[in-house]
Amino acid sequence: MKKRITIAIALFLAVVNYIAAENRVSITDISISAGETKEVSVLLDNETQYVAFQFDLYLPTGISLAGYEVNGERVPASTEVSMAQQEDGSYRFLAAAMAMEPIVGNNGGIITLKLKASANVVTGNRSGYLRSVKLSKEDGAGQTTFEVPFTVKVLKPSIVTAKSYTREYGEENPTFEYDVKGGELEGAPEISCEATAASPVGTYPIVVKKGTVTNYSDSYVNGTLTITKAPLTITAQSCTIKQGETLPNFEVEEALTKKPTITCIATSGSAVGTYDIVVSGAESGNYDIAFANGTLVIADADPVTVTAKSYTRAYGDANPTFEYTSEGKALVGTPEISCEATTVSPVGTYPIVVKKGAVTNYNDSYVNGTLTITKAPLTITAQSCTIKQGETGRGFDKEANYYMHCNIWKCCRHL
Repeated sequence: MKKRITIAIALFLAVVNYIAAENRVSITDISISAGETKEVSVLLDNETQYVAFQFDLYLPTGISLAGYEVNGERVPASTEVSMAQQEDGSYRFLAAAMAMEPIVGNNGGIITLKLKASANVVTGNRSGYLRSVKLSKEDGAGQTTFEVPFTVKVLKPSIVTAKSYTREYGEENPTFEYDVKGGELEGAPEISCEATAASPVGTYPIVVKKGTVTNYSDSYVNGTLTITKAPLTITAQSCTIKQGETLPNFEVEEALTKKPTITCIATSGSAVGTYDIVVSGAESGNYDIAFANGTLVIADADPVTVTAKSYTRAYGDANPTFEYTSEGKALVGTPEISCEATTVSPVGTYPIVVKKGAVTNYNDSYVNGTLTITKAPLTITAQSCTIKQGETGRGFDKEANYYMHCNIWKCCRHL
């Protein structure tokens, strides 16, 4: 009965010391993969000045101590630190203050442990302990902690797979992500792809690497970025010209491997109206191409009016040189102008006809002139003559079917 009470009191005091202590030794939780060796620090937080320490390290099955290093920044060089493995498999660490120099500072690592996981260690969370933790001051007094637990997480092998994506040519890359199977990943992998918005249609590897991952048993599987053709509509440029003007040139997308054929049945001489501009035949490795026709509108050319000048002449005169005037757009070429009247055409009016001739203008019109033939002046003079009284009146010469008679002789000239 006394033994049980003693044990109970000892456990109680240990728990009180562990809970209430502001001076403590601890190990942070550890994540490790099968076959991996990992470093972990034994930490000392102390408000009191200590010169020596001791603790027993208990590791879970499959985890062993591969070595250790003393933190010389906290533990004085005169302090001897030793380690010995106990019969129960634990590791006892003992720091003896040969010169009674105190441990430097109030927090941080005092020993770095190198822990190794066996190749066949069972995955999952395992418990480890620091037991019989003792801290000693220069006068030999100190503090004892019964047990300080920590967790050793044995990770499953981690398979990191980059996700695959599909996007259209010309678009920016998506934000690349990854999936993890197996053990929880510690850290972040590096993921990249050489494709840019300008990269042609095709497939590109999305490469995933270790990056800042600290897992030991990890592997990486690349993904794929597939760049597909982007939609492209090639639209013929619509335009309006005036009749007779030169057809414009049309521009097309430069990224095409085969440029389109652009046709229009209209010419500069086509009649006023609307004509399709047909685009077809383009090819591109980076675009799915659709075509949209344009429209060519041929409007009336600027008008020009050609008017024949009018003239008046007397009967029997030769025709004048016929001329014309033009109004509106400048006349290109020479019109044809004519009149059927001749020098012997009788008195009257005759059209002076003006026609296109060699004129190349469009939207041209023609207005005829008039040739007016007026009577010519004519003086008819009776022929003078002398006869003797009693002589028979003589006949007068005939001129152009006219007959002459005299008043006495009843002569006169008659048409």
